[in-house]
Amino acid sequence: MRPAAAGGTRMPTETSETAPRASPSPAARYDAFLSYTHRDTAMAVALQRELERLTKPWWRRRQLHVFRDESALAAGPALWTRLVSALTESRYLIVLASPAAARSEWTDREVGWWLDHRSVDQLVLAVVDGELHWDGHAGRFDPRTTNCLPPSLLERLAEEPLWVDLRGIATDQGSDRLAAPSAGIVAAITGKDKDEILGEDLRQHRRTRRTAVSALAVISVLALLATAAAVVALAQRDSARRSAAIAQARAFAAGAQASVGQDLDRSLLYAATAYRLHDDTSSHAALFQALSSDPHLVRFVPHSTPPTAQTWLGGSHVIADGGKDYLTVTDADSGSGRTVRISGSVTALAGTADGAGVVAATSAHTVSMIDARNGRMKWTASSASSSEVVSLSADQSSGLIAQLDQRGSVTIRRLADGATVGTGAPPPVGPYPPAPAFVGFLGGGSRLAVGDEEGELAILRLPDLSVLSPWSPWLGPGDSLPPSAYVQDGSSVSYILGGHSVAVSTVVGERPVPRFPDMYVTDMSALAVSDALDAVAFDADGRLEVAEPADELHPDGVITVLTGVSSTNSTLSFSADGSLLAGTNGATTAIWAPRSVSGAARALPDPLLSLCEACGNAPVAVDLHDSTIIWKAVQPDYTEHLLCGTQPSGRKRLDLPLSSQTVIQGLAVSPDGSRLVAADGSDGAVGWSVRNGCPVGSPASLAVGALGGDRSVDVLALKDGSVLLVGENQSVAWIDRTGKVVRLSPAVRPGDKYLPPPVVAAAPDGLRFAVGRPDGSLTAYRTGGAAPRKGWQADMGQQVQAVSYVSDDQIAVSTTSGDAVVLDAATGRVQHRLGGGQAFAVAGTNGFVVGVGGVQDRAALWSAADGSLLATFDFAPIALPLSSPGRLARVTSGYATTLVPDATGMWFFEVGTNPTRWALDPASWVATACRTAGRPLAPVEWETVTGSAAPGDLRCDRPR
Repeated sequence: MRPAAAGGTRMPTETSETAPRASPSPAARYDAFLSYTHRDTAMAVALQRELERLTKPWWRRRQLHVFRDESALAAGPALWTRLVSALTESRYLIVLASPAAARSEWTDREVGWWLDHRSVDQLVLAVVDGELHWDGHAGRFDPRTTNCLPPSLLERLAEEPLWVDLRGIATDQGSDRLAAPSAGIVAAITGKDKDEILGEDLRQHRRTRRTAVSALAVISVLALLATAAAVVALAQRDSARRSAAIAQARAFAAGAQASVGQDLDRSLLYAATAYRLHDDTSSHAALFQALSSDPHLVRFVPHSTPPTAQTWLGGSHVIADGGKDYLTVTDADSGSGRTVRISGSVTALAGTADGAGVVAATSAHTVSMIDARNGRMKWTASSASSSEVVSLSADQSSGLIAQLDQRGSVTIRRLADGATVGTGAPPPVGPYPPAPAFVGFLGGGSRLAVGDEEGELAILRLPDLSVLSPWSPWLGPGDSLPPSAYVQDGSSVSYILGGHSVAVSTVVGERPVPRFPDMYVTDMSALAVSDALDAVAFDADGRLEVAEPADELHPDGVITVLTGVSSTNSTLSFSADGSLLAGTNGATTAIWAPRSVSGAARALPDPLLSLCEACGNAPVAVDLHDSTIIWKAVQPDYTEHLLCGTQPSGRKRLDLPLSSQTVIQGLAVSPDGSRLVAADGSDGAVGWSVRNGCPVGSPASLAVGALGGDRSVDVLALKDGSVLLVGENQSVAWIDRTGKVVRLSPAVRPGDKYLPPPVVAAAPDGLRFAVGRPDGSLTAYRTGGAAPRKGWQADMGQQVQAVSYVSDDQIAVSTTSGDAVVLDAATGRVQHRLGGGQAFAVAGTNGFVVGVGGVQDRAALWSAADGSLLATFDFAPIALPLSSPGRLARVTSGYATTLVPDATGMWFFEVGTNPTRWALDPASWVATACRTAGRPLAPVEWETVTGSAAPGDLRCDRPR
């Protein structure tokens, strides 16, 4: 038996006689009453939703109202009464037929009421589950095989009805499967055609989809607009932040430049902060100016309060500073250290000879021994005096400590436990008692020297402290001499007297006394003399200066000016080896290396002494492949050597003596690091094999006759294995790896006027090179093929003095007038004219250009990016005797300076000086500035510069 298709289902009763019918109200509340058992709730819900959807215009919520007890009735008593009320207010009854419905009393009562009070024509049957069979002979549903109808429907229907089949439809399959049978029910209720209903549903669906698509498009556009607005807002926020950071960076850079001369640690911090806020030329300028203002400065050591005493520990580079309730021990080389809490203000300090211990006297009238290695207190003893201790001395050979107080009393203690051995005082001479300033051991601990502030000295015997020598007469013009003005070496005592000149006097024993240059000491309390009597530090009108005695090269002596802290009222002291000087003023200790360079600069230990071979072209080459530098040095015995050192430290790896027949004029390392080539003054060259960055073996002749009789003075090694040779009489020859020679310019006969040889430079890619000539021409070439290909040629207007590739894209050029420019390496056009300084020698690397020449032979540093002048600086700031190969000696001018770039720095080779390298890497500048400053930026410093609240992290070395 087939179910009805769409449409209403007419269901006649058994007889033509009908019981009186209750008509629905003229305005029925519900279009249909859904009768079902609660086991079929899922299908009832789905069917109700689908019926209402099919009759829902797009502009209204719904058109067909279906009563379903769970959705329309609230919980409460008299359920049947309310169901009857709903049945009365409904136009159609929809019965969900199923075996469960057949057994349901409530479904049967609802169907029975409907058949008693309504027309069977307004009843719709929907089979959800079970079987339905019509018995045609009996004219009724077969009760034996029909199991889904309630009893009321089995006996009271006279004809087989049309019914809707919902069997096999899952409620979670969506509306597609329910649409057709639901449309049949809607057709029965509304009287519309099923196809019309489905067509309208399709139209509604399409309309809804179009509406949804349109809405989605609008939403998408709005979302895109919102996203764009958010992106713009974020970009504006980021732009505002960048602008604020740039403004703050420039404020810090300006503050750094303003603080260079008076507050160097703050200048370093400001410059590092400027760079971390914004990496540009202003921060680069601030950084390099701060670092180059005093290349002798090693580091600052900040303290919580001003130190009141200072000493170096033995022969080490460890310094101890003591102040109110603290003792700080710092390794000057590494910057590492520790602070020890101590009671009272430290009044005097002394270190043991092995550097392992420090003795401290305090205002609390105690004397303590502290282990400098771990900060532990070994012992503490009472000073046994109501007067402050002004000087201490420790002698490990005798195991004794001597303390001198303000009244001149001396106490001797055991170094091991602080126990008192003896006390005493030298008797005063004359009406005025001495002002004690110094105590020191002599004769292996058998005697004790006591000095006062005016240079008077008394000698006592140990251990009984009897007087061996009374106070020596006043020599003048000493006044308020500090302990650091005294030096004792175990057999003699010397001290320095200041005034219009500095003189060193040995008052005990015999010791050669050097002659220092004339100078005026303005603060006699700020004096220090090195143990070797070869350096004096003093205050000169607020400047800290270090004087060194005259020698055969410097008959007037040498004076070096140091900056970092004010020298007025400073505590000064030299390390035992004299290489370091400490100066404390306020809460900061500065440490310098007056005889060498530090920070961004580094000097090699072997000077370049030959005066003629450094004239514009020192024999030096950098091996970028193996990070080494190779140069020729003339030793004090005038033997010539090839030296090879590690970059950037310059630590010597090889010392290769040269035979007297080998003359080195210029050096070059092949880009692959396999060969060292030298111009040797012949018409060819010589070469060495290179292993691990250094030359090995004996030199072999190369390209003999390539210059046609001219003498080679310079050389380039190119990437393709070819070599470029330069002759002293204008000849330039290119030799390929097979030995084929191509002469780019011939030699000329020397005339009345000397013309220097051409200058050459290779690009970092090793494939291009440039040749500058005395006639002012600069020509670019590219290797490859049978001969170099000539590129652009520029007229510099004057003799080309120097040429250097800053990068593959830029070339720096200088002329005899000292003018320097940066050219486009591809076209030869001028990009920047470098102003603010002269440059007779010029070279570039890592985005920077360095020039040397002009007033006082200072170097200039420019940015290759925009040509701005970043700084001028003294590139070789040391001038010490040639007789000391381990020191620097400055004797000539910038005309004789050779600049040799490596990947991140510039080497300066000048006659009579040790080769010096300056780092040209902003990241390393920041690291050096932070290490030197030794402290973070203070919040008040940030707020003073920017006018805004300081961020939480002000560490100098914080990530950018």
